[in-house]
Amino acid sequence: MPNNENATSQGGTSYSATVNGSGAIAQGHGAQALGAGAVHVGGNNSGNINTGTQTNGISAEQLALLFSPLLTEIKLAPAEKQAAAVQHVEALKAEVAKGDKAEDKVMAKMIEGFVALVPAAVGVVVSMFASPILGGIAKPATEYVLEKLKETLG
Repeated sequence: MPNNENATSQGGTSYSATVNGSGAIAQGHGAQALGAGAVHVGGNNSGNINTGTQTNGISAEQLALLFSPLLTEIKLAPAEKQAAAVQHVEALKAEVAKGDKAEDKVMAKMIEGFVALVPAAVGVVVSMFASPILGGIAKPATEYVLEKLKETLG
């Protein structure tokens, strides 16, 4: 609701508004409302905009949630294979953390190596990469390995 009391005495129009929670307010002729974290650059401009901390990968919290089933599977593997399996999982997790910049062939090799050590984890690996987060970074080599693994599930 416009607050015209003070501005009217000066010959102009004044607006005020309150937003509770996330959202946007646009007031007046030509105003544009943008969502949280958005940046509007008018005119004919190009280039990068740095809005603060940038992340191109996957958060540590997301990684922990995604990889916890693999760590559970490792506990069920033979003791002599557990240390190597953990190394494969940590290497895969580090690569996955890069998000879109993850090396496809590296991920594929890590998956193959892990499944060779813990064959019972095939279903868990396939399920992990069926998630939108990991499925979005899987490229041809990783997809090929995952398809081979799916075939072993029947």
